[in-house]
Amino acid sequence: MPDLTILQRAVADVSRQIRVRRAEFYGLRGLFGGALAALLPLVLRDSLGWSGFLWAGGCLAVGAIVGAVAGYLMPLPSGEAARLADRGYGLQDRVATALALTAMRVGPGWPVASSSRLPKLDFSALRNAPLGA
Repeated sequence: MPDLTILQRAVADVSRQIRVRRAEFYGLRGLFGGALAALLPLVLRDSLGWSGFLWAGGCLAVGAIVGAVAGYLMPLPSGEAARLADRGYGLQDRVATALALTAMRVGPGWPVASSSRLPKLDFSALRNAPLGA
């Protein structure tokens, strides 16, 4: 069986790109949430003084950081990353299929045709069907 580290590296690279994009997306969402939270110290600026601006900046920074970390740490199944790699590189489900077969431990000499996982096909209904129909 060929070495699968090439496929695993390709899927890992795509996973890293997806995680970075998710971190950017959720970082912006967190920044928006931080901006909403920053309104409170800005409204209370008269009672807080200059520290109200610091609290508002802290809310923005914390919101962005929390959103980016949450987006980066979101679970990403390897099957989904393989499908996205196939779509991105135009491989027509080759990587996803190879990883799925690897997960099933299919190798040379494995009796695929006699597997109990394959459905039994019934062609008895086709025997009496007219050919021109």
